[in-house]
This record gives sequence, structure tokens and C-alpha cells, in this order.
Amino acid sequence: MDARAGSWRQNGDHRRRFSLRRQDLLGGRARQPVHGRLPRRRHRGSLALAGQPASASRSPDAGRAGFDRRSPDHWFGRRVFRRSAVWRAPGSLSLRSVRREAAMKGLHDSRLWRRLTTAFIVLPLLACVATASADERIVTDMRDRPVAIPAQVTRAIGTGGAVDAWFLLLGAQDKLVATSTTITKNPWFAKFYPRIRQLPTPISSNDINIEDLTARQPQVAILLSGMASIDKIERAGIPTVVLERRNAEELMRAVSIAADVLGPAEREAAARFCAYYRANIAKVSARVGTISPERRTRVYYAGGAALATEGKNTLVSSWIELAGGRNVAEAAGVNGMSGKVSMEDVIAADPEVIVTLTPTVRDEILSDASWRSIAAVREGRVHVNPKSAYSWGVRSAEEAIQVLWAATIIHPELFGDIDMVAETRAFHAAFFKVALGDADIRHILNAEPPDPSPAGDR
Repeated sequence: MDARAGSWRQNGDHRRRFSLRRQDLLGGRARQPVHGRLPRRRHRGSLALAGQPASASRSPDAGRAGFDRRSPDHWFGRRVFRRSAVWRAPGSLSLRSVRREAAMKGLHDSRLWRRLTTAFIVLPLLACVATASADERIVTDMRDRPVAIPAQVTRAIGTGGAVDAWFLLLGAQDKLVATSTTITKNPWFAKFYPRIRQLPTPISSNDINIEDLTARQPQVAILLSGMASIDKIERAGIPTVVLERRNAEELMRAVSIAADVLGPAEREAAARFCAYYRANIAKVSARVGTISPERRTRVYYAGGAALATEGKNTLVSSWIELAGGRNVAEAAGVNGMSGKVSMEDVIAADPEVIVTLTPTVRDEILSDASWRSIAAVREGRVHVNPKSAYSWGVRSAEEAIQVLWAATIIHPELFGDIDMVAETRAFHAAFFKVALGDADIRHILNAEPPDPSPAGDR
């Protein structure tokens, strides 16, 4: 039993003294009354530094294990379990050790203590943020959304269409981990990059096999707005950068963002592409810029079918206008990429130039008697759009040369000096890193497949 008896009195020095008799709880021995000055309140327990054994900080006259005569807890008979007995590696830091250090050094100022506590909590958090930022970065897509992507992208997917041709343009084709049959069945893409036929094809314009795609572990998806599978890819947890491409400026910005996602070498390639694109626009605009709207050539674009077309807010309208033409589908009220017109609309518009997506559609128009009254058919100005890695006229990497080709067919009287064979050869050498022969270029300008290689295309 803890017997306590105490009395307060003043001596000649007017000091308060305390008399205490207590029973030793550990050994059961009664101690003699201890007289002395009541000690100042100190930190409970001994103040050992982190990394030191508990005995290093005990006073020489410490009592039995668990007691320290320097502690007020000893004087009041309370058993104290030494907090410093928990071993820490030398130099280790904890909030408790910081507080003990502050107590030992007499750092009782509340502002200083708050600063120490803040430093202890905030600095590790900042270190975590720095570590995270070293592993990823933020890009802003064309929906103005910040997208967190890995700091270094080595595995990516595109749309399985035009964007895959951007990878080839930027020299990032080895980073593709999946594609579509639209690309793998394109003989020109396979000629420029044979490995494309070895990639899985879970991507299509209307749907996607998400299980097959995620098995390829892409780090990022670079997609075009309007794709039906965007939400499905995002729900699978793949960072998704969504881009637009309604006109030349948007396309250049989209290619630049894609390059920023893919890496420094790709950014340099995108800068060269945009410079080339703008130079061609400037060259064409210098000759057609003075043509009044009513004198601009009427142009009709036929997509996947004779009466399927593209209207306002599309790249088709963009290159037609840049080349000095006027898209008659806009006058018929067509807006967007998936437009339809009637034969009556075409007859009323009476286009002077017709451009078709494929040779099949061109042949369909030329063989259909209902088209014979159209000015473009009568005058032999029905052209198929060139095609290499992708069709030049629809959001492809070849859009930069498309505007030059379009100008030569819409206003041949103004661009008779432009040699499209030489321009095509130079473009493919500069951006696709391929050397084309005359036969290759002739096939590309007529949207025909390449001649089979000596070993046969595989």
C-alpha cells in the first residue's frame, strides 16, 4: 500500500519543502522520507536521444528499473515506463524524437514547436509528391482535360486509323501495341512498317475488344473525338488523350499534342511537320487568296459511297477551301463527317470537281448514267484521292501534302508548276523515311496498292 504523508511549510529561506514517505512498489521496502526542493516539472520519463540505449540517459542515482529520480513521476510514486527504451536506428527521425529533442534544448516556444511539427509532416509529403511527379506528367487534351500519363511512354494505342499513321509520321511506330484491320490490311502501311501486321487488332471504329486491348498493357490511348469506344477505354483505366481534327489548325495542334505524349524526338518531328504544312498552306494561299467566293470552284467529295459526303466543320471542307474551292455539301446543309445527300442535291449543286475516297466510288460515279449531266463528269474532272499510309484527305498524316495536291486539281491553271511526283517523293522521304520509286508514286497518286515485293507481301 502506498502510504503518503505530506506537509507544507516554509523555512527561513521561504522555500517550500515537501515531506514524503512512500512504499517501494517494486521491492516492498519502505524508503526513508525524502526531503528536498520540489523539482520543476520535466518531460515524463528520461530524455534519451533516438538511437541511444535507454541507460545512456539515466541519472546515476536512478532508482529501480522503471524509475528515474530526475522525473517528477518518481517523486509521486508513479511507475514510469521509459519511452526511450524503443530502439531506433542512429539518425532515424520521428515526431516523438523531435519533441524530446525540443524539450531537452528548452525549445518551449509554441511557434517554434509548430514549425518543427510542420516541417516533420510536410517535408515527407513533399518528397512523396516529388517522387510521384518524377513518374508521371500532365498533358492537356483538346477537351481541355488534364490527363496524367507516365513520364516516359513506350506502349500506346491510337484509333486504329488516321492516328496510327501519325505514329508513323512521328517515328513512334514501335510504341504501338495494338491496331485495327483497317491498318494491317493497308499494303502501303505494311510496306513502310512491316511489323504492323504482327500486332493484335482489337480496335475498330465502332467497337473495341477491351479484354484483348488491356492485355497489351498500353500506357496511354491517343484517340479522336467521336469514337464510340472512348468511354469503354477510359473505364478500363487507360489514360486517354482525346483530340480534334476539324480543320488544318486543329490537326496540327492534335499532332503536336500526340507528339508531346510520346516523347522529345516525336515533338521535333511534329514541329517539322507543322512547319511543312504551314509552308504549303502559305504557298497555296498566295495564289488563290484573291479569288472571290462566287468564283471559287464548286467541289463535291464522295466518301465511302457516291452520296456519302462530309460537310461543314470537317477537314474535307478545310482543304477544299484552302485550295480555292467551295464544298457544295455545305450548301446542302451537311454538317460533320457522316453526311448524306440526294442525287437531286448533287444535280442542283452541279460540282465542277469531284474527289472520291476510293477508286471503287469513282468507278461507280463514272458508270452511273444519273451522274452524266454533272459538270465534273462531263469535263473529266473526277479524281480519286491519293492514299499511302492513310487516305490523304481524311485526318491523315498526309494532310500536309493534300492541300497542295487539291490545289493542282481544283485550279490547275494556277499550279501548273507544281510537280506532285517530286513533292510526294520528298514528303515520304522526310516524314516516313522511305524511298519511293516512280511506280510507287504513280500508285499512291491513283490510290492503288503497291506492286508486290520480289518476296511477296506477307
